Amino acid sequence: MNDFSLEQWTKLHNMVPHGIKFLEHTFTGPASFRLRLSPVSSGVYAILVPDRSGQAEYQVIYFGECGDFARQVTRTHEHYQDWVEEAGRLENLYVAYFATPFLTEAQRRTMKNSLIEHYHPVCNEKAGKHFSFGALLGIGR
Repeated sequence: MNDFSLEQWTKLHNMVPHGIKFLEHTFTGPASFRLRLSPVSSGVYAILVPDRSGQAEYQVIYFGECGDFARQVTRTHEHYQDWVEEAGRLENLYVAYFATPFLTEAQRRTMKNSLIEHYHPVCNEKAGKHFSFGALLGIGR
């Protein structure tokens, strides 16, 4: 198996023109969480709800990374109840995927953390699972 850098994989992956973009990463188009067909791949995922502000179609509420979307982005996820609570109901919950079959867990985690740092998703903030140098230094959120 070839070793890819995050930058190389992002460039290759972004050749697909459709989807939803977070920073320079093009994820799959949002799919209903209730009706989703998860890819069998490792990667980074975004949990979304309809944007109440009207500024965009969707608002990201959580970024995560995993070794297998089909097994880990499910109703048994440790933050699933937080997602549904934020969405108001299951019908308002969506998911988008960025498959990274050639990246390491550390590379996926780096990508996820940069997305969290940029977007500040409410369920990541609630979970307190994201380490922020800015917060440590008293800068920003």
